[in-house]
Amino acid sequence: MSSIVYWVTIPEDPSSNRMEELSSVVDGFGCGPVELWSAADPGSIHGHFADYLNSYSKALTYAHHQIWTTVVEKNLDYVIVLEDNIRIHKESVADVKEFLHHHIVSLDPEWDAVFLNASERATPPGEWVKANNQCLSGAYVLSKRGAEFLIKSFPKQNTLYMADWMTQVLQQRQHSYTRFPWPVIMDLDLPTSFPRFEKDQEKPIMEKVSKLLKESNLTISDYV
Repeated sequence: MSSIVYWVTIPEDPSSNRMEELSSVVDGFGCGPVELWSAADPGSIHGHFADYLNSYSKALTYAHHQIWTTVVEKNLDYVIVLEDNIRIHKESVADVKEFLHHHIVSLDPEWDAVFLNASERATPPGEWVKANNQCLSGAYVLSKRGAEFLIKSFPKQNTLYMADWMTQVLQQRQHSYTRFPWPVIMDLDLPTSFPRFEKDQEKPIMEKVSKLLKESNLTISDYV
């Protein structure tokens, strides 16, 4: 099967160094080379976007949409999309590889996506289950089938929305999966090319992440 791992960041931004730090861990997914996806500078993005998106969110949304288009144009079986402020649970890497390479197709031949990073717990813990109304697009696996749906559905009325909302729409097809504890988390304290949240918004998000991880006897420090 043909696949690529795309690390989304702005070249020359300090956060792009994270790709080098995590490349050996990401290689454990067994999904092809890790390539830098060069997102456009936020100040240069033009087009029709939802009013609530700031310039950084527009740049990130545009990058996601370009990747979805690339999956179809290159006829890739799937792609892994990673944003630049993620942390990976090393002990979960083998489980992700096993699921992608040996179980997802037999479980659901029409699978759309696997969300490695999500906003809510999924039950039962430790099992891959259907993703429903899970927000966050920091780390996900997208099949060609899922990409085709997304680029046909968006822009909607000539407007692009936040990537994590558009992928929530994809989940409504009931062919997307996730697992809790999450194999990947977003750490808003890490440097990023796309500071989408104000500081007063970041704290409750990270507190929620910490609270949910604690239920599984994990902390953010268990992720690299």
